Amino acid sequence: SVNSKELTKHISLIVVEPLKNKDEAMEYYRKAVAEQGLMGTLQEKDYSLFVISEENFTIFMEDKSVVDYLNFFTNKYKP
Repeated sequence: SVNSKELTKHISLIVVEPLKNKDEAMEYYRKAVAEQGLMGTLQEKDYSLFVISEENFTIFMEDKSVVDYLNFFTNKYKP
């Protein structure tokens, strides 16, 4: 399913769930990144794509730092 969640007044999340495991999630991520026009008229600077586990999502929703999580995601998974 695909759902929208408000992170902050100015940031919304599009959540795709459930995905069976990390491999399936990363495959979905790679396809989303490769899909031309997926985000319509948004420019790359206006959105971020990443994979996050349920456990990390709970933590993420507490601190709501997209920049911190993107740094973690990029360093750990090197997409």
